[in-house]
Amino acid sequence: MFASESDIAELKTKYTILELDTLRFPDSNVTQTAWCLISTDNVTLQDLPVMGRYQELHNNMMRNYKLKNWKYCEDAIGHLLGRWKGDLDSFYNEIANRLVTLKEQDPGPEWDGTYCRQAQ
Repeated sequence: MFASESDIAELKTKYTILELDTLRFPDSNVTQTAWCLISTDNVTLQDLPVMGRYQELHNNMMRNYKLKNWKYCEDAIGHLLGRWKGDLDSFYNEIANRLVTLKEQDPGPEWDGTYCRQAQ
């Protein structure tokens, strides 16, 4: 789901919401942030009591991704894979794949975590 921060604020009273990615297409200055709404259907019974900790770890991973703290992100992904009934594993694997490239090619001081999607 793509939405603004203000749209998300209203939903936070009813759902667990995770920021996934901020995207920008080439030749555009416009960015869009993707969010994920988590319902209790996406949480196993044994994970339910610690769901807040997973949400916090996910949020810290995204914050550290923007700060270029690649090691923290790698460690966090190791703990987050399989959570949310595995529904976010493809996202975590995508971030892990990006980290390989980002570690080899520093994105520079202007880095803000925005992923520039290549035109198809």
